[in-house]
Amino acid sequence: MNTVRSTLLLLVFAGVVFFLGVLLGNALGDPATGVGIAFLLLAVMIPFQLFTVNSAIKKLTRGRPANPNVSKERRCQEIIAQLAHNAGLPCVPPLYVSNTRAPNAFASGLTPKSAFVCVTQGLLDTMNEHEIAGVIGHELGHVKHGDIKLNTLVAGLISSALLLSMGVYYLSGGMRGSSRSTRNGGLLMLIALLIQPLVSLVGQLLQMAISRKREYAADAFAAKVNGQADGIADALEVLQNCEKGMTRKDVQELGGSALASMYISFPNFGALFATHPPLEERIRRLRSMR
Repeated sequence: MNTVRSTLLLLVFAGVVFFLGVLLGNALGDPATGVGIAFLLLAVMIPFQLFTVNSAIKKLTRGRPANPNVSKERRCQEIIAQLAHNAGLPCVPPLYVSNTRAPNAFASGLTPKSAFVCVTQGLLDTMNEHEIAGVIGHELGHVKHGDIKLNTLVAGLISSALLLSMGVYYLSGGMRGSSRSTRNGGLLMLIALLIQPLVSLVGQLLQMAISRKREYAADAFAAKVNGQADGIADALEVLQNCEKGMTRKDVQELGGSALASMYISFPNFGALFATHPPLEERIRRLRSMR
């Protein structure tokens, strides 16, 4: 059901992109041209996002390859290998470590073969092996379900929509000096002026809504590959306690709101703008699996 809902949300926003293409075409005098530009933008923006996402994320989070000579990092690599086998992944995702004190983790990669898992130093220092295994299982769930690819696709849609709304705004402004009626140009400009902030807002809400849907599935996957739900539930309780003491600096070290949806948990700022479901509800669902 989470997958169905995520797909529906994605289709709705794709419709928004093509609606903006039609508006752009009206500003150009040919709606078909605007739709063609929308297609072209998607054909450029989505592959660009897909091919640059891994390197960009590693740079933003300052992740480094795990050191097998460090006992905790070596043990974490062993846990990934075991759980990747349990999950039926074709290969073992490499482990990266981010030197951030806030406990957290994320996975990235468009396919299981290109995926990697990154944990923070704070997570390695705070959690025991039982809890780390729960977190790793959760991240492998995102890899198995293709959630990283989905999030990247959403980012490409949002970028395309914003560019189209900007094009509508500037072209409709230029219509005032053309042979078209001032009223039509002014109406298009008003629509574009209202659409720009709405596209940005709706795009963010879409990204957050899809992220929230996928977290429950990844939690359930963690319980499945570990053979029990206590590990991931205990890990979420640790994160819940740690988030109460998180500072603005901690949030920025994790990459800020730009990367919020990638992590296993992130401080919520109201239900509508939350990138994750409430930890209390996630823990409750996991405990009910016993």
